[in-house]
Amino acid sequence: MTSALLNLQIDAKRRLTTEFRALGANVIVAPANRARTEMARRWTRPCWGSYPRIHEGKLVPAVAFLYVIGEIAKAGEIHFEPAVIAGTEGHGLTEIRPGRRSEYVAALESDPEACEVGAKAATQFAVHAGDSLQLRNEGRTASCKVFAVVATGGAEDTQIFTRLSTAQALANLPAASA
Repeated sequence: MTSALLNLQIDAKRRLTTEFRALGANVIVAPANRARTEMARRWTRPCWGSYPRIHEGKLVPAVAFLYVIGEIAKAGEIHFEPAVIAGTEGHGLTEIRPGRRSEYVAALESDPEACEVGAKAATQFAVHAGDSLQLRNEGRTASCKVFAVVATGGAEDTQIFTRLSTAQALANLPAASA
């Protein structure tokens, strides 16, 4: 009996942590529906960047997301289609949004216009790592260079992941302040 209880106590925390990580983000900070626009205008890097980066010797992922329903086209094309643009900034995106990269160009990842494309979106827009996309929303435009194609098995497969500043510009929101 003692052995079983000790085994349960020691292993329970590891098992719970593993199971919750498989489900994605453990904490989501978001405003009530009617306050979203105002909070997005006031959302600043010190707010979300103040969370601890390390806890018990392990990296704590913290990523800010801004979702924009925009229109996308492969560079040079004139036919745009609606898609979700997910602007991100922070550290640990691959831990929060697990998946497998089927294509990857490391040299493009640090480009200010870099973006990562979900596998279904890559098929829909016929793009591969190294290609460029045109993004637009309500008259505002941006472009991005695909550095990776990622397959998650979830809704992320249909999204375009850009820098947070790109999504903010497309949504006509001020950039996060330091």
